[in-house]
Amino acid sequence: MIGKPAATAALVITMLLSGVGTYIYEAAHQTELRKVAKAPTKIAPAPPAYLLSGTLYLAQGGALYSLGGGVFKSVTPAGGWTQPSLLPNSSSLLAVKRDQSYSNVYQLGLDGSVQSQLTNNAGSRFNSDPGANHWSFYPRFSPDEKTLYMSYDSAKQLDYEVDSAIWGLPIGATINQGRRWTSPNQYTGGDVQPLPLPGGGLIYVKYDEDTDGKMASELWLTTRPLSAGKALTTFDEDCSQPALSPDGTMLAMICSRKQQQSQLVIAPFDGSSLGDRRVLVSDQWVAQPAWSPDGAGIAYLAPAGSGGLFQLWWLPKGAYAPPPPGPSPSPTPTASAARKGKPTPKPTAAPAPVPVKPVQITTDVGFDATSSIAWHA
Repeated sequence: MIGKPAATAALVITMLLSGVGTYIYEAAHQTELRKVAKAPTKIAPAPPAYLLSGTLYLAQGGALYSLGGGVFKSVTPAGGWTQPSLLPNSSSLLAVKRDQSYSNVYQLGLDGSVQSQLTNNAGSRFNSDPGANHWSFYPRFSPDEKTLYMSYDSAKQLDYEVDSAIWGLPIGATINQGRRWTSPNQYTGGDVQPLPLPGGGLIYVKYDEDTDGKMASELWLTTRPLSAGKALTTFDEDCSQPALSPDGTMLAMICSRKQQQSQLVIAPFDGSSLGDRRVLVSDQWVAQPAWSPDGAGIAYLAPAGSGGLFQLWWLPKGAYAPPPPGPSPSPTPTASAARKGKPTPKPTAAPAPVPVKPVQITTDVGFDATSSIAWHA
């Protein structure tokens, strides 16, 4: 990418920030480009068992909506709002507000009221250099609510080299008081999607490029600023969008695995490494997994219908719960039974597992697949 025009590099960076490739980037913005999706009002008809508990926050066309009790409510007006996340105590929201040449992180009430602006990334109005502006994405609070983590495009080497790094800011501090946590690979789009961990440190997404020029993402774990850290997934798995289960023992992610289509994958997480992967969904363009607060299932976005707009889907826990135990072993016949010619009892067969399929929750809505889902009880 070195030496390519600035416009080309900027387009690549924009596509990389989606984390799931060109198709999801284009489909996620159909609402803005085609104006065909309906504003969310209520969920599509579904069995009562799939009335999702708690309240979800999603983005569509630059606006945030909440979904609770089967009814959508407007949280913010359209105006560049995206990537909601909850404070650990679920008392308020973090969200990104995009402008034409910069973005900022805000803290919002659950009703969408602005409580505070946490970044100030617009350059001086007297400075026409776009390099004076900055971008913040994927804001997350640490579990103790003392640090704001985000993906931030500093320091810029050139106007068109916008490789984001993960930064941590003490609450109430400016970016000048913040600390850079990661060192991104040049000309890749950088490091995005921080996931702070209860025990300290964080998981994040790092983009890289192989010798053939192919770009892919890996999940990395780091425990302190600018440490080398360690890769949790491989380049070939091409994983992003990590989401930790409420009990902290499972990690959901979106992986491509050299395929044309993304997959919803989960793996056990012990705080330092991932266990065996398990593919839950492989026949949809999946994005933005979010665990329900009670651990009853995983919500995600995937296209449906002829328009290819991204809808909300629900995968109950039965789809990824541990399989039932196998058949009991054959009892060993006693000597007296063998002498009398009594038949050996047959082992008891385990019941066949009932397939659990994803349930489509919305129709004709068109959520932004580049935006996370926030969910509280």
